[in-house]
Amino acid sequence: MEEDQLNNIPEEFYSFNTGQPFCECSDCGKDLLEPNVMYVIEKAIRQYAGYAAKDVIFEVAICLECVERMKNEISAESMSNMMKFYEEMMMNGISLQPEELLTKCAATGTPREELTNYQINALCNGSKLSPLQPPYLISGVVLDEMNDILSDETRDFLDDYQQKFIGPSPEWVTDDVPGGRFVLI
Repeated sequence: MEEDQLNNIPEEFYSFNTGQPFCECSDCGKDLLEPNVMYVIEKAIRQYAGYAAKDVIFEVAICLECVERMKNEISAESMSNMMKFYEEMMMNGISLQPEELLTKCAATGTPREELTNYQINALCNGSKLSPLQPPYLISGVVLDEMNDILSDETRDFLDDYQQKFIGPSPEWVTDDVPGGRFVLI
């Protein structure tokens, strides 16, 4: 397979609503498909045991400028806790091959088909995946653990952000959403 094909954004990272690649930042509206525009795609997915059906609970594409602005809103306590969490997760986690990163939880190795909910994440550059970080999957269980280490201040900020930009209707903000809220990873 040619290198160019390997860098294409997988269709599962396309917008659920349009079936096309995300074209603008969910926060500021910046054109994401311009060359050298870095952004993150995050999608929360719920699947139903015994069925092929899946629901996209939320999806967002956010430019790195907006990600940095969001990071400034996260409390120092939460940032410190998240850094420790990631270090422990990476040290205690399993080592997945690149082709496994979307088929298993990056932290636990649990196969995707065994998960009730999970998030997939990709770092992109214009219309391609960024070579800086491969796309990966994180289980809802791991996201719930991360949610537990966030300060109340950070939870409030993320809840407000979710309502403003992502806004699944309140009846969807239940156990179906890992952590009950958006967590930009």
